[in-house]
Amino acid sequence: MHAIVRKNVFRKFSVILREGGTFIISNFKVIMTNKGYRPVSNDLNIISLLTSSVKECNEESELIPMHAFEFATYDCINSRLNDNSYLTTYTNSCRYNWKTIAVGSIEQVHFDNGFTNIRNLQVLLHQ
Repeated sequence: MHAIVRKNVFRKFSVILREGGTFIISNFKVIMTNKGYRPVSNDLNIISLLTSSVKECNEESELIPMHAFEFATYDCINSRLNDNSYLTTYTNSCRYNWKTIAVGSIEQVHFDNGFTNIRNLQVLLHQ
């Protein structure tokens, strides 16, 4: 699930929160999201509140991966054409039968109360 910590809340927890840590969070809000370029395949976001509680979990667990990814099938990639719901990237690997045929320039697009930079790639996929 994707978690959001707004600036005013981050100040409260900045001493505790650190990348790579595992935390127990309570009293938060869960919302449906319709924002584009989501980093995970989930339609829910956790929003931390000023009343949220964050406690570091010192137990080691291999059940919570530090990094995760998922391979997309040919049909999945095709279905995401002109759909910016999820962030889709690819690795140029001989394992897959595809080839980059064009790299677009960096464009600034309106996104969530501001702007973000994107670059479109044209990829030739062979099924």
